[in-house]
Amino acid sequence: MGDPADGQGGRRTAADDGPTDHPHGPRAASGGELPDDGPGDEAPAVVAELRGIELTYPGPPPVAAVRGCDLQIRAGEYVAITGASGSGKSSLLNIIGLLDQPTAGAYRLNGLDVAQLSDGQRTAARARAIGFVFQSFHLIGQRTATENVALGMLYAQVRRPERLRRARQTLAQVGLAARAEAVPPQLSGGEQQRVAIARALASQPSLLLCDEPTGNLDSAATATVLDLLARLHDDGVTIVMITHDPAVARRAERVLVMDDGRLGETADTAPTVAAPTAAPAAAPVPRRAAARTPKIGPILAPAAASGRRRP
Repeated sequence: MGDPADGQGGRRTAADDGPTDHPHGPRAASGGELPDDGPGDEAPAVVAELRGIELTYPGPPPVAAVRGCDLQIRAGEYVAITGASGSGKSSLLNIIGLLDQPTAGAYRLNGLDVAQLSDGQRTAARARAIGFVFQSFHLIGQRTATENVALGMLYAQVRRPERLRRARQTLAQVGLAARAEAVPPQLSGGEQQRVAIARALASQPSLLLCDEPTGNLDSAATATVLDLLARLHDDGVTIVMITHDPAVARRAERVLVMDDGRLGETADTAPTVAAPTAAPAAAPVPRRAAARTPKIGPILAPAAASGRRRP
């Protein structure tokens, strides 16, 4: 993803109304200035836009977990949100991932006002537009890696033969083609997290949300997973990662800090960690000319019928 060149004209501030053409969106609540884009530049599509988002858990006493959050995430960005435990970063990720509903503010996902969606439409949007990677791998121990990845596509209404094809393809992309028939107890922690990443990618989401993806890994497995995320970002995947580790956060191109429920952007968001080391042999992630945003129609397709189904 290339950043549009800065223009030479006047300046605007983050308080200006309307969407900004700056690839990193408005600086959070700081009033910082933004450069104008040069003539002829086309900014990447906005995947997620939050304005005045708040989340308060009812008491007594009520707890304000997210306070007045403004955030814009464009296609192809790699954003890290860091902060102390209890700062509200996971609560914010749950809102972005349609797991929690904000108590105030507006959230648009791929241009769609999610507040207008029914429960079924929210489920469908979450299944089709968002991929999740958690600190705990959440794999089914009696299922193979291929079956675990395929299960993630049930609610996206993908037919079984296509589920299995995509599962094998994404396992190859994360370097696990040779481990496709292994069950989780036969996999290392790093391998299990790569299976979880493959499961999140298999539905071809427009947004990959990672909540402490390296929290349960040793240093070697952490390096492997971060190298994989960097490769996915290079190939156009839009990533939002939650982490308490500043060194992990610096692998992203843009770093945000959550403090007492309020979101702010660091002054220097350029990565400062050495270039990724060579990753295990893996099939290349299919190159996309530009990060793409799914059409709204498929996102609003009815959720898959309930009932037990094979992966």
